This record gives sequence, structure tokens and C-alpha cells, in this order.
Amino acid sequence: MKPYAVRLKPDFIDGYINLASALVYVGDLEQAIQAYLTALQYNPDLYCVRSD
Repeated sequence: MKPYAVRLKPDFIDGYINLASALVYVGDLEQAIQAYLTALQYNPDLYCVRSD
């Protein structure tokens, strides 16, 4: 399930990054990767995603 912020504003990049970080923390790496990839679709130059 997507967080409220991402459902409310689908192009809210920080929401996807926060979601991905939380998913990594709980061990759901596949979904975390999807969240990071979604963030990259909105901004391909995101350093924080490319460096993680």
C-alpha cells in the first residue's frame, strides 16, 4: 500500500524515497526497489537514490 502522501500527490518524490527506506528496513527489498525506481522516473538525477 502506498503512503497517504504518495496517493495524494503521485509525483511526490520524497514519499517514494521514504517508502523505499521503510521497505528496506523491514526487509522487503523487491518493493523498495520499485519505490526507488518510481522516484527515479520522476527525477532521473536523484543522487540519494543513485547512491543507495
